[in-house]
Amino acid sequence: MKFVLKLLLIILLSTPLIFIGVVYLSVAQEPIVEPGGSTLSPRDITKAKNLLKQHDPRSLRNGQIKNLILDSKELNLLGNYLINSLNGHLIVTLNDKILKLQSSFQIPPNKLENYLNLSLLAQQNGDLITIRELQIGNLNLPNWISNLIVKQLLLFLQTAEPTRPFSQSLQSVRITDQQLIVRYKWNPDLLHVARKQFISTEEQERLYHYQKRLIKISNQPNLGRKVSLNHYLNGLFNDARKRSDSNNPVEENRAVLIVLGQHLSGHGHRLLFPETAHLHPARKKITLSERHDFAQHYMISAALSAIGDSQLADLIGLQKELSDSNRSSGFSFTDLAADRAGNYLGKVATESEKSARAVQKFFHFHPKETDYMPSVKGLPEGISARAFKTQYGSVNSEQFNQVEKQIQQRLKETAFYTQTENY
Repeated sequence: MKFVLKLLLIILLSTPLIFIGVVYLSVAQEPIVEPGGSTLSPRDITKAKNLLKQHDPRSLRNGQIKNLILDSKELNLLGNYLINSLNGHLIVTLNDKILKLQSSFQIPPNKLENYLNLSLLAQQNGDLITIRELQIGNLNLPNWISNLIVKQLLLFLQTAEPTRPFSQSLQSVRITDQQLIVRYKWNPDLLHVARKQFISTEEQERLYHYQKRLIKISNQPNLGRKVSLNHYLNGLFNDARKRSDSNNPVEENRAVLIVLGQHLSGHGHRLLFPETAHLHPARKKITLSERHDFAQHYMISAALSAIGDSQLADLIGLQKELSDSNRSSGFSFTDLAADRAGNYLGKVATESEKSARAVQKFFHFHPKETDYMPSVKGLPEGISARAFKTQYGSVNSEQFNQVEKQIQQRLKETAFYTQTENY
């Protein structure tokens, strides 16, 4: 009996030491994946957007079986976007039915180190995927432990309330030579579940509030068919300013930009806000510098930037123009200027409480459009793909960079930039 008690005492006393040892081995001073280590091109963005179109919930039937097929570039795009809010970066490669994942997460400063590094090697064996290697920091886990962890994690996902509907929809996952194939069965209820589980009640309330406010603005009497974006920015940011007396101004601003960006994207509000399905905003042509496309570019970029990825917002704007170069509209540096200006709005409106309040104050005083939209006079537009290649070569050329620098300089000369750059 004394031996048992002594053994129990040793285990109890050593457990904290074991835990400290595991933590010590799990963190590192340097990341194995540097920020920006997985670079994305406008072409990658095009592929991702086409992928999203193929799996647009509005075009799927209840019970429809779909295959989501991802190559390594698409996995990197999706993965980095999903973990961006966690201060994480990853690189995924696929080869010979083996998936290799390396990721680094920056953790809050502490007395140990500052990065959590994760390496994973998974292989397709028949109908099963097995873990060949799992390393957390400097801690190498035996394969049997790695596979046990994965098995328990899958069991948890299948039974936990937030993730069970998604697990039930999942049919299979396979690793091929160059692709990851996810087979799923579509259930329209997943949208409602996702909104309920992954968007907090407070955020849902904010988004719903500003959506109703946007509809109210659109339905104002004596408002013409053509309306300046100023009218919406002033009304919504004024509302955000009042609500920020008792709420976080960053979150209020983010909700404003998401709602307005969603509205100008043309996708409608019913998918994101089914509660407002009975509300019908008057059809308005919202313009910026007398152009509807400028208002679209400006607000969609602002919304993308506000949700946490200004680099992605820049890339999507650039991709849109490269795509247009193959169409009748052509590549437009004027549209790119609207993208860059919107990106800056989204960034500064959500960077800190101080900058968020500065943005609210700016739009409270009814600024002119030229106060936040840079001049596009003389900027080339309507450039065909052939002409673009002849004149600029690529988006990395010196000729292209010169025009981009000109756009950036014009943005810096706006009243909005000069009043917010120090926040």
